[in-house]
Amino acid sequence: MKLRMFTSEGIEEFRQFIQKRKEDLTVPKPDLNRPPYVEEFTPTVYVDEHRKFSSRLEMAQYLDSIFEKNLDPQVGAENRDVILQKHVNMWSWLTYLWFDQVCPEKPGEEARYIFQPGSRHFYRHLIAYSYFPYRTLKKLGIPNYAKLFLSTPPYRYGDAAEQILGRSYGILYHRTAIEVMFKIFWDEKLNRLKKEASKKTGVGTLRHLCLVLGSLWFNYRIWKMNTEDLIRLLLPVFRKTAKG
Repeated sequence: MKLRMFTSEGIEEFRQFIQKRKEDLTVPKPDLNRPPYVEEFTPTVYVDEHRKFSSRLEMAQYLDSIFEKNLDPQVGAENRDVILQKHVNMWSWLTYLWFDQVCPEKPGEEARYIFQPGSRHFYRHLIAYSYFPYRTLKKLGIPNYAKLFLSTPPYRYGDAAEQILGRSYGILYHRTAIEVMFKIFWDEKLNRLKKEASKKTGVGTLRHLCLVLGSLWFNYRIWKMNTEDLIRLLLPVFRKTAKG
């Protein structure tokens, strides 16, 4: 199927559908793949409407691959994300396309399904902010570390994503900080987050580490530190989690 974008009419119809689903899970998904609700994305990109994803990371990797194949040759790899950020309503249309995967039960907050970059919780969009953070880490040379916050199913946001993507000091864009988080909170043997990462209170949690990094951001200029030096700085507090 050709990639499409919602028009303003399409966004409004999609919004109304989401609200109806909150009240009644049997409400069928409307046919919004026609004018005046959509327009084709240009240049042409093809997307698999039947593709199934086991995680948000897999979804991000798939989108990255189709944009690399279809979009980069036409606009240049360096211009790809500028174009994708510009066409905001394409991300909401993708949510509509894969709605059964990103919302198999009662819908949550609207920000998860309708992408609004200027809104308070824009980073909670389940598709746009699977793709863009993955791309950021890929450019930093550590795409595999995205599983730290994208290993959840397509419909689940997760507290790790909230802590990493919702921080005002832009922790996602600093390779050292992400590497430290990964080394402390990712269980390589079990290939999943450690239990401590999901706790919302207490010392040694991912939430705690984000708060600590925020307080150290300017006092210690940690963006200039290498991974091992930063771990040594944090070890007195996070030793138990790092060894766990």
